[in-house]
Amino acid sequence: MASMFNLSDFSANAIAANALNVASVLGGATLTIYSGTQPATADDPLAGNTALAVLTLPAAASNSVSAVGVITFGAITSVAAIATGTASFARVTNGSNTICDLSIGTSGTDAIINSVGITVGVDVAISAMSYTVTH
Repeated sequence: MASMFNLSDFSANAIAANALNVASVLGGATLTIYSGTQPATADDPLAGNTALAVLTLPAAASNSVSAVGVITFGAITSVAAIATGTASFARVTNGSNTICDLSIGTSGTDAIINSVGITVGVDVAISAMSYTVTH
């Protein structure tokens, strides 16, 4: 699956105001993994999606820039799934603000997950997550 990391208007404005400091915008935010069809943009509401797991992203200080424009996130603590389904995308929020949507899968996606087949009560782990700022 190709990258589907779509920034909302809120995030784009925050990034511009913070000199492209995505790590600070995402630090400590909530990442919710969903089943169902990903909305066209991060500003669009969810429609018929089921929340499968809710994780907290690491504080900004644990994130790093590994190459020009590539942000690599620190360790993300695994959590028990809250529902059963097939993970299709994730949405990151900070309070009531949607920050972005991103692709999720076992390889070649924005966030690498242990399995897209999620079962309630079973731990969900993200082994790697990065974002490349395009320009």
